[in-house]
Parts: sequence; structure tokens; C-alpha cells
Amino acid sequence: MYYNIDDILCEDHLVECRLEVDLYKGQFLDKEAHTEDGNLQRGHVMKLPLWMAKIMSEQEYDGIQLVSVEILEIFEDEFQKSLDAGPTIMNLKYYSPYFYQLGFKMADMIANDVRLERFRGAVKLRETLIETLKKRSILVIFQLVQSKLEELNKLTEDEKDNFYLSKKIKLEYEKWEQRLTRRQKNDIPNKKLKQL
Repeated sequence: MYYNIDDILCEDHLVECRLEVDLYKGQFLDKEAHTEDGNLQRGHVMKLPLWMAKIMSEQEYDGIQLVSVEILEIFEDEFQKSLDAGPTIMNLKYYSPYFYQLGFKMADMIANDVRLERFRGAVKLRETLIETLKKRSILVIFQLVQSKLEELNKLTEDEKDNFYLSKKIKLEYEKWEQRLTRRQKNDIPNKKLKQL
């Protein structure tokens, strides 16, 4: 079985988690925690890679979830409203090169009907991410056609994929158009010769 490198890099993003149980000798999970006995107490907040947070949030001890994952600030209401208002203004790569993938993975970790403080819900997050990707991709394609794309390094990985796909399609179209033009030019003298 092979893993997608983009998934691995995306899931390495740190997310805040809150312990819902006491964790015996769990200090190794949080290097910033300084306890004498090495135990982490219920309510302790620590940062974990998304892949680990996902696994730990799915595990239970005596019917209690081990950790609850906090929504990243970039997927809270205020940020989503900014994306709704002007998705092309923000540099999403600054927040994460895998912004969209990270957003969908966070949305998958939350039940669709759950409403949290400062969070409109998983369904709304998915809708916002899709609309943002659409609008930003259209801008990228427009800039490609106009040959004005100087800031390729500000695009997220998904936006770069769309850019390269659009560029490939544009180049293939131009090659096709050149072949058609050459063919038409070559056919014109032959028609004149036939008429003579």
C-alpha cells in the first residue's frame, strides 16, 4: 500500500487537542508540558499532528473520548466569512500549503450536525472551501490566459495543480491551433493548383 505524499504532509499540520481523560505517563506527547510525575491531567491542551489527533479522538477510555480536537482558527466563522467575501484576496498558502485538504480533513472529523462556538459547522466549511477553490481557480486560469501570473509561490498545492492542468490544456490547445493553421495554409495552394 502506498501513501500520497500530499496527505502525509497535510496531516503533519499541528492542531490543538484537549485531553478528556487523565493520561498516565503521557508527557512524551507534549514536550512543553512539565510535570514531575510525567502524567497529563484531564483538560490539558497540547498540539498534535493531525494524523495523531484523528486517531486519538477516535479512541475511548471507559466510554470517554481520549481527546477533543479544536477547530483551527483558519476554519472558524470569521475566517470563513472573509473567504466568502473575497476569496482571492487572501494568501491561503501562508496558513497552509494544503489549505483545502486540511479543511476537508478537519470537516470530516466533526459530525455534520455539530455546532461549536465560532464554527458554523462541517457542512458550511465544506461549501466555503469548494466555493473558494472555484473562485480562486477561475482567477488563476484568467491570469494564465493573460500571462500575468507572477505569484505562483502564493498558491496552495491544489491551486498549483489546477494551474498546471490549465497550463497544459492551454499549451495543447495552442499546438492544436497551430497544426490546424498549418494544415489550412498547406491546403490553399493545392486548391489553387487544382483550379488551374
